[in-house]
Amino acid sequence: QDIIRMGETPREVFVLIEGCACSYKILPDGRRQIIAFILPGDMFGVEGFAFKTTHHSIGTLLPSRIAAIPRDQLLAAFGERPQLARALWWSTLADAAILREWVVNVGQRSAAERTAHLFLELHMRMRAAGMLENDTLRMPMTQAELADTLGISIAQTNRSLQQLQRDGLIEIVQRNRIEIRD
Repeated sequence: QDIIRMGETPREVFVLIEGCACSYKILPDGRRQIIAFILPGDMFGVEGFAFKTTHHSIGTLLPSRIAAIPRDQLLAAFGERPQLARALWWSTLADAAILREWVVNVGQRSAAERTAHLFLELHMRMRAAGMLENDTLRMPMTQAELADTLGISIAQTNRSLQQLQRDGLIEIVQRNRIEIRD
């Protein structure tokens, strides 16, 4: 379900409380590129402070709970609690670092390397969000959504998963759970 659609002017910023969401763009021919994953604790929609309209859409991948914070209330909170502004600034820097890695992923890494790198990123972020069960990664996305993230076909995605398993790097514990072995 979409929370923000490209071209909208959100009057609120959001915090994901539970679930999983993603930022994405739809190209004129209908192809989709997922450009970020949003995990519990992540704030999103802050682009509304800088731009008149959003340049991407945000939708949920799992049933999710979201808190909406009116922009004027958030700005007032920054004045009262400077540590909140610092936290948002820090989060923005972390998002920029992740985005740089995604550019390298799509530009230079093989399909298997892209997949492994994404799994490691999600594992680290989900661990920080307390979302790991028995240190396994619950994949909130389908293979089609994974393909849209990695910029590869669904068939390449499937082959990459099989290669990572054959190489002993991951084990698919259940249909949507992955254990990172190495």
